[in-house]
Amino acid sequence: HVFALQSKGAFDVRWGRGSLSELIFNPWAKQLQRRNVTIRGGSRVNSIVEATENKVVVYIDGQEEPINCDAIILAIGATSCSRLVSASPFLSQLPATQNFDSLRGVTCVAVR
Repeated sequence: HVFALQSKGAFDVRWGRGSLSELIFNPWAKQLQRRNVTIRGGSRVNSIVEATENKVVVYIDGQEEPINCDAIILAIGATSCSRLVSASPFLSQLPATQNFDSLRGVTCVAVR
């Protein structure tokens, strides 16, 4: 593992004791579900299409009905993200996704 920190005192870096799922992701998922957020873990997204100005439609592999969404959170790696942007003209037009094809595989978890 390599860490590049701005300065020695800039961050309080600690190793988690236990799995990241138990410590971070499961509590976060429970909090989101209490707010009526639907989580579809393990679903392979084929494409994302703009439906209206504030809505998107998500097409999932093996599911006939697309999902209408107000917002989406993608928890995918760099390679999958690049492929999804390539398969979704709507996503590829967004300024934030312009350089996704040059992302490399790095995992980082930051919690405040």
